[in-house]
Amino acid sequence: METTIKTTYKGIAVSYDEQGNRWEFTLRGKDRYATTLKLAKEAIDKPPPEDKRPFTPIEVYVSESYGPSYRRAVVTSLAPSKYSYGRYEAWVTYKPDSHRGSKREKVALDKLYAVNPENDKIIQLITKNFKDQETLSDMEGKLKKKMQGANIKPEDHD
Repeated sequence: METTIKTTYKGIAVSYDEQGNRWEFTLRGKDRYATTLKLAKEAIDKPPPEDKRPFTPIEVYVSESYGPSYRRAVVTSLAPSKYSYGRYEAWVTYKPDSHRGSKREKVALDKLYAVNPENDKIIQLITKNFKDQETLSDMEGKLKKKMQGANIKPEDHD
């Protein structure tokens, strides 16, 4: 997101995303956007629906699809899955880290894990075991190169 204009309206930060050509803001714990600043202000002025309970953001770990990688994020809302009838997915906002910016995406609920000391220890153990596994795999490759092959030739076994 490349933001060039920022403003505050009724205590809510509103910024213009030049690439997406939209105004973005967080309202009642949900990331929102509007096509014009006027529509963003109208959304902020609009009272919350009375029949809906506000969603309380939840800090989680998201299991990423490659390797044993877990990234911290915040669940901002739930939504029905587009692909699995009766299942829900979570909208998560990732916290920026050293090589990736913040990002928002829908994630399956079974990829979310609580942020707590026990899970912190388990993730550390998983990460250590994965690194040990990579080391063993490298060692196996080096040792295999030293092994003498079975000298079997098809012509010797007609």
